[in-house]
Amino acid sequence: MAHKSVLLKEAIDCLALESGDVYLDATLGSGGHLEEVARRTRGSVELLGVDTDQMSLAIAKENLDLSGVKYKAVELNFRNIEKAPELLDAKAPSKILFDLGWSSPQFEEGARGFSFQ
Repeated sequence: MAHKSVLLKEAIDCLALESGDVYLDATLGSGGHLEEVARRTRGSVELLGVDTDQMSLAIAKENLDLSGVKYKAVELNFRNIEKAPELLDAKAPSKILFDLGWSSPQFEEGARGFSFQ
């Protein structure tokens, strides 16, 4: 089951993105927020992402590559976010989104560390 970002429009609207911004998705997940930012900004914003979950990074890569989104991402916990620009060879972010929830696939696969069972 694919994860669908909740309140996607509202979250991206609140960023008030402008040409030249550096956007960092601090919880990249499957890439839904970053993909929407790319769609709206059409190359006028640098796109960066971090996630601590290797599986999420792989899913995001697959999703974003299929969409043709140009971005940089690295495995990194957002608690170390200050390291992101150096690790990604990028400028400091001007806009950052933290989606501090979870995705349904994390609960559907007990090996991911979450379960209701």
